[in-house]
Amino acid sequence: MSTPNPFRDIQVTRRTALGVGLGGIAAFALAACAPGGGGTTAQATRAELTLPAFRAQRAADATAIVSKVPGVQPVYTTYPASYWASVASAPGRGGELKTFQMLYFSPPAPLSSNPFWRELNKRINADFKPSYASGDNYDAKVATTLAGGVLPDIMYLRDEVPAVQQALQAGAFADLSDVLGGDAVLKYPNLANLDTHAWRNSAKGNRIMGVPRTSPRVTACPVIRTDLMDAVGATGQPKDAAAFADVLAEIAQLGEHAGRRVWAVGGLGTGQIQLLARWMFGAGADWTLTKSNKLVNTIETDEFEATMEYLADLWKRKVFHPDAIALGSDSQRSKEKQLWLEGSIAFELDDPAWLSSQGMLQVEQGTPGARVGYLMPPGHKGGDIVVQAGPGYGGFNGISASAAKDPKRLAELLRYLNWWAAPFGTEENLFIGGSGLEGYNYTFGPDKQVVSTGDATALANLQGLKWLGVTAPPYIMLNNENAGRAEELVAQMEYLTNAAVDSPVVGLTSTTQTSRGAQLTQINDDYRNKIVSGKLSVSAIKDWRADWKRAGGDQIRSDYRKLLDERK
Repeated sequence: MSTPNPFRDIQVTRRTALGVGLGGIAAFALAACAPGGGGTTAQATRAELTLPAFRAQRAADATAIVSKVPGVQPVYTTYPASYWASVASAPGRGGELKTFQMLYFSPPAPLSSNPFWRELNKRINADFKPSYASGDNYDAKVATTLAGGVLPDIMYLRDEVPAVQQALQAGAFADLSDVLGGDAVLKYPNLANLDTHAWRNSAKGNRIMGVPRTSPRVTACPVIRTDLMDAVGATGQPKDAAAFADVLAEIAQLGEHAGRRVWAVGGLGTGQIQLLARWMFGAGADWTLTKSNKLVNTIETDEFEATMEYLADLWKRKVFHPDAIALGSDSQRSKEKQLWLEGSIAFELDDPAWLSSQGMLQVEQGTPGARVGYLMPPGHKGGDIVVQAGPGYGGFNGISASAAKDPKRLAELLRYLNWWAAPFGTEENLFIGGSGLEGYNYTFGPDKQVVSTGDATALANLQGLKWLGVTAPPYIMLNNENAGRAEELVAQMEYLTNAAVDSPVVGLTSTTQTSRGAQLTQINDDYRNKIVSGKLSVSAIKDWRADWKRAGGDQIRSDYRKLLDERK
């Protein structure tokens, strides 16, 4: 829900829903009949899901705060003093490795002029041949690739995309349940180190259809300019939602601070101040099961209505930037973040790793007197908050059914994924996890600190190749400038994680949600924006709910109800 997660910008369209042609589906169906993992469709439900066994890898040789609260990622405050090899030998057998993956940066230079690529080929003992999709064309590109029928060996899959759903159902990808379920995964120690939560939620029809890209239980954290709080005489954490509203209103009344125009809140968006308000008023997950086993969407709850009332009151008190509605949209999220980095707004909610390692520091360094602290959101009456837990995964890497027909090739492809999933503190992760090639992308500074060479070309060549999809288990690295934030960050993560609840439909795919999701999102955005800005009264939420149900909400509920009953 928070922005440095690039997947939130992937949009489902009708065009890509129809993008897999009959020829592609027919090819998938034929592949599904082949041995080696592709013999049944992804929707053929097993009676029971056999999850991969979990076995933790050794810890990095570095100072870290490791929480006792399950789901809180470790926070490292020093770089490893030494690195160990998690893989005994190169995973490849000398042939090609063809992939389909994301590219969020400039394309890498060709192999002949790319030292990082040449070293990557050497380390994995393969001729690495990636194909790419960008964040805004993933749906179309994956549909085109799938429709061709001949697939790359490994593909990064977003399971909410229609073309991916059709391909999974048609048997285009290998069922990995037997080769990774239970103790079988121990053959690939870095994959056994991935969170069980991610495997469970990414499974389809009680089958393991790919290796998940794991994500932490809480993926967003709120921060606030404490220097602006001091300027209005507010100290400590707000005791309840009303006290927090007062702080925001008083900051908004400042108008200017230290010679700079300031607003309290930048954007009114689903993943911004609305998310925080939902936490405070206990609106819970997007879907919840009542004690009577009824499936209820959050917009149908009294708590969500109270959330809208709260935001509408903030609007009346002129808390928001004048362009808050536009700034709350996905298309202008980068503009809202820029306002934050320029020191023009007081509140931000974003990825904790990005905020703690970059987003807070940039504000403090670029704005005279600025200080940023972690916000512990209170319950609306000072009690508990309710945070929707993340799904634990953001897509997964599927192996083509065709490639998996050969058991030796299947094992080789799993070894590649195992290599890419090496944890922090390993030689593999140092190379592919972000730092790159020593002397080209980075050098070691004092205390083994990784220092970038500052070479833009080298950085582009690294960024364009490292992102396969599977990664190390989540962690946060805070360098010397940010190490002092570690304890407060962990305290906030523990607070939010203890308040996190799982959605009962996590990992399930409603075909109605896929086909009508864009329309429903537009209905939700339109009503929220009009209610909060005063163009409609809060009582219009009854019309909102009725329109949502007619546009597909009730059918989505029915889809999920059926899938929940089948999951049992």
